[in-house]
Amino acid sequence: MANVKRSYTSFELARSWEGDLAEHLTALLPCPIVYWEMGKHLKRQCKLPKGNMYRDWIEFYTVGWFDKTCKSLIKLINDLTKNKTPKELVRLEEIYAVSCNYEYLSWRDMYYKMETWPIEDIFPKKFTTFEN
Repeated sequence: MANVKRSYTSFELARSWEGDLAEHLTALLPCPIVYWEMGKHLKRQCKLPKGNMYRDWIEFYTVGWFDKTCKSLIKLINDLTKNKTPKELVRLEEIYAVSCNYEYLSWRDMYYKMETWPIEDIFPKKFTTFEN
């Protein structure tokens, strides 16, 4: 696990341990929402034929259970935050903003730059590979 992803995961876990369900879900929300929004954006432009793996990826994130899950998450967070104080809402906005930044960094560093741990060879082989 690359350094940004490990840090992101640690941030999400810390919100789960420290906060309530609203904080936990707010920390997790940017990940599915980014895929959902990207898929919806790409779907409007997609001219790929049915059965194409990229079209299938786009459709996976825009219809069916994933679409319903994103909508349900948004509704659940809205329900959980109805009675929050202004101070609690600011805290949730901060959590969301930090998670959005981590999501961006994950795409930038791992997917575009293909970054991993800088000294991969210090990890014992048994922890980095699966053997049959």
